[in-house]
Amino acid sequence: MARMIRKQVYIVAHHDRSLKEHARRYGVTEAELIRRSLDRLTESAGPAPDPTAWQAVVQYVARRRKPASRVAKRRWTRDRLHDR
Repeated sequence: MARMIRKQVYIVAHHDRSLKEHARRYGVTEAELIRRSLDRLTESAGPAPDPTAWQAVVQYVARRRKPASRVAKRRWTRDRLHDR
């Protein structure tokens, strides 16, 4: 068996009742039911996102963005376009 790490959590009363009921129904401890739930959660969520991924996107956009001085200023206004 894998080495266990003790954790303490706070849950609301209806979670406690549900946890006790399900543990009794399935014939497992409350801790085992929590571990199974965490396994299902992590399997369905997929791998954790790479914490550097967003930073890579930001850097890519910064390299691709044109400096403000190179952007041509428009020579028209909305009012002038609608005057015609």
